[in-house]
Parts: sequence; C-alpha cells; structure tokens
Amino acid sequence: MAESIEQHLGAVRIAARLDLIHEASSPVWHNAYVLVTATHLAVLLVTVED
Repeated sequence: MAESIEQHLGAVRIAARLDLIHEASSPVWHNAYVLVTATHLAVLLVTVED
C-alpha cells in the first residue's frame, strides 16, 4: 500500500496518526493518518467494518 501511495503522491516526508471520533458509526477497527509529501497533503482512512 505504501508503494502505491508514493507512486501517486511522491515520497512521504511526514506521516502522523490522527485521532478521529466517528459518532454516527462504530467500525470494528479504524485508523486515520495525515501524509505529507513535497507537493501534497493527504488524509488516509483505513477502516474495517463488520
């Protein structure tokens, strides 16, 4: 997955996990990350639901 992201956005210089609260839904597992490259700022949401 990292290779695919870097193919589209360029090399990730900073990656940080975000704490997001989803009150409307409750997935089994979720993580959110902010990714910073030389030209982009992106948020990656990874969710597993039942």
